[in-house]
Amino acid sequence: MSEILFHYKRPDPTTWVYLSSFLTIGLFFVFHRFWSMRNLDLVLLILLAPGLLIVYEGRRGRMLEEAAAKSAEARAAEEAESKPITAD
Repeated sequence: MSEILFHYKRPDPTTWVYLSSFLTIGLFFVFHRFWSMRNLDLVLLILLAPGLLIVYEGRRGRMLEEAAAKSAEARAAEEAESKPITAD
């Protein structure tokens, strides 16, 4: 998307959760029949979001740790290759 729209930055997942929750309530929630099964289904779907965000953050953290470990290994390998071997 950033190729088409300049200076486009993807919103955070938390922002998407809030926006999609408000949109879901605005479009599908039946206010004059508050205790209907449809409204219960919508509320249960919205209540899944915090758990999904926790899973997303954990996965993202693990990927960042793996990337940091790989870059540290690559740096160590480059340093080992660049050191001259000296004979004693």
